[in-house]
Amino acid sequence: SKSADVKKEEETPVVDNPTLPVNTKGSWHMYNNQALSQVLDHLAVTYGVSIVYNAKDVQQKYFVGQFKTTDSIELILTLVTKATKLKYTREGNTFIVHQ
Repeated sequence: SKSADVKKEEETPVVDNPTLPVNTKGSWHMYNNQALSQVLDHLAVTYGVSIVYNAKDVQQKYFVGQFKTTDSIELILTLVTKATKLKYTREGNTFIVHQ
């Protein structure tokens, strides 16, 4: 029955429930209205890339959302920049977030 439990868990849709403990295994990155600069800094560390941005472009911008840790950095940055009305360009291992 142990494997059945695991299967069921995977099929359960993820509900955004702030009372759930943060999953320390880290299969999700969750951002709950965090400053955009914090989100970008966290993503840079997590993915081992450089994310460059101008403090002026990201001030007063906040992000709410969650991503699977298996999502690519490009996908995540696309979603984050769309949500915050910014853009990004990639140069090698560096991502430049800009207006």
